[in-house]
Amino acid sequence: MKWRRRALLWMGTSGTQSPVEVGADDAVRTAEQLVVGAWIAELYDGFQNSDAAVQSCLRLRTTALTDLRSAQAAGDPQRIVAAQRELEAVEHDLADSRATRDSVGGLLTRELADRPSAIRVRVLPSLPAARLGAAAFPGDADAPQ
Repeated sequence: MKWRRRALLWMGTSGTQSPVEVGADDAVRTAEQLVVGAWIAELYDGFQNSDAAVQSCLRLRTTALTDLRSAQAAGDPQRIVAAQRELEAVEHDLADSRATRDSVGGLLTRELADRPSAIRVRVLPSLPAARLGAAAFPGDADAPQ
């Protein structure tokens, strides 16, 4: 009996919990960590996808600006109007993409800040950017790479 009580105390439980209850607590804790890890991985994936959309829009904006300048240099009013419309559409898409990326990034940042460091240590190394050593987390610059 003394050995069992010492073992329970050593495992961080009081003598009032049975080993089955301790095992159930561990199972619940493990399940919660798995769910949290999956949720953070999904948020990270959403952040990466929205960041890729921002990068694409930046490239499209560069192309649209080039087309507009080319049309202006040629003095073709129809091409100028078409290029201006394209540029406006790309600017609108860029604003939407940035807003999405920023909201997902903010949620990811809050979720990571709310989690114990042990969960961050378990989850972050399994994410692609962490494995590649890339700095692809909320707050990164928009500049295309």
